[in-house]
Amino acid sequence: MVRVERVADTRNRTGEGPLWHPDEQRLYWVDIPPGRLFAYDPASDDHEVIYETGGDPIGGFTIEADGSVLLFTDRTVERLVPGEASTTVVSEIEATTRFNDVIADPAGRVFCGTMPGEESLGNLHRFDTDGRATVVVPDVDIPNGMGVSRDRDRFYFTETEERRIDAYDYDPETGTLSNRTTFHDVPTGA
Repeated sequence: MVRVERVADTRNRTGEGPLWHPDEQRLYWVDIPPGRLFAYDPASDDHEVIYETGGDPIGGFTIEADGSVLLFTDRTVERLVPGEASTTVVSEIEATTRFNDVIADPAGRVFCGTMPGEESLGNLHRFDTDGRATVVVPDVDIPNGMGVSRDRDRFYFTETEERRIDAYDYDPETGTLSNRTTFHDVPTGA
């Protein structure tokens, strides 16, 4: 039996992306629409908002090797050093909408989706460690839920509105995705 316990009552509108910060020994997550980054400290059993954008959504985040947090906001990637009040802009992309869902791969590249807009679909982007951004899966209707297989040869990617999880061959040396197959279709009503 799995025991589920609430550790923070934060009333998030869209709380997502829990990620353990190994340096701080705290669990981080975002509340996307209001642009808030939370942290929970299991040692003190306390949580707090550690950063607010002032209204721009935070679609996701990753933690860098030096402990800094990369926030993926409204078409902008910002670096936050924990404990500081402001961020530094690292990169911006040409997109019509905000970021949605983000993961770092084992080599430190970051995969991140952008939401669809009124006149176009979103995309899945890959930020390489040199800062270069590449669209790796175009025309996506709500990019979500990504992961790399344990043996690092598959990349999984959810397209929410299509109710489908795709699997790609994944090259761990380059981050290249190829040979898309359907891993799982979610039946309507499920």
